[in-house]
Amino acid sequence: MIGLILALRKCNTLAQVLTILQACILASIAAIVAGRLGFILLHFDYFQDHLHESIKLMQTPGLSEHAALLAGWWAGWRYLRPRQPNQFGDLARIMLWIGIGAALGCIEAGCGYGIEVWPTDHALAWAISVDWPDAYTVSNPRLPTQLLLALWLLASLVITWRSPSPFQFQHRLRQSPALLLVCFAIGDFAIQFLRADAMPIFAGLRLSQWLDLGLGLYAIVDLTISLTMRP
Repeated sequence: MIGLILALRKCNTLAQVLTILQACILASIAAIVAGRLGFILLHFDYFQDHLHESIKLMQTPGLSEHAALLAGWWAGWRYLRPRQPNQFGDLARIMLWIGIGAALGCIEAGCGYGIEVWPTDHALAWAISVDWPDAYTVSNPRLPTQLLLALWLLASLVITWRSPSPFQFQHRLRQSPALLLVCFAIGDFAIQFLRADAMPIFAGLRLSQWLDLGLGLYAIVDLTISLTMRP
C-alpha cells in the first residue's frame, strides 16, 4: 500500500491512475501464480505426495521470491510498455514494497527461515537471534533472515530514491528500475548463506543464489546499456 500510494501521488491524470492500478493487479496475479508454481517445483518431492496442498497457501505457505519477482516484473513491463513506460520504475518500487511485506509475513508462516544459533556460536549471531518458527512450526533461536531481507529491500528503496540531483548520471542511475534488481540480487545472495530452509545445492551454492547471479548479471547489463545511451 505504501508503494502504491507513493506511485499514485506522481500521477497527473485519471488515466495514469487507472494504468498503474491495472498494472499492479496484473503484476500481483502473475507474481502469486508464478511464485507458487516455483515453490512447488522447488519442493516437488513433498508436493507430489500432497498435491492437494499446492493451492492451500495458509496450510502450506511459501512462494519462490525469484519466480514471483520475475513474473511480476515481466507482466508489469508488458502492460506498461505500450501505455505508460515511464511509470515502470514506480511499479518496480511497488514490487519491492510487496517483497518487504512478504518477507515479514514469512516470519509467522515459517518460510525462508534462518539457521539455528546457540550461545556457543559467534557473539553477533547470538545477539541478533530470534525465537521464530521454521516451516515445521518448531521455534528455536535462529538468525532473522526474513527481517534482514525486509531491511535490505527497504535500504534498496532508499538508495534508489529518485530525489533531485544536479548530476545527470546520478539522476539517470536512480531512475533505472534495473538498479533495484541489482540491489535485490546482491542482498538476497548474501542472505541465502544464512537460510536453513530446504533448497537444491549446486557447486556449493543454493539454487536461489545461482538465480541471484543470473538476475544480477542481466540487470547490470541492462543498467549499463541504459546509462550509455543518450538521454
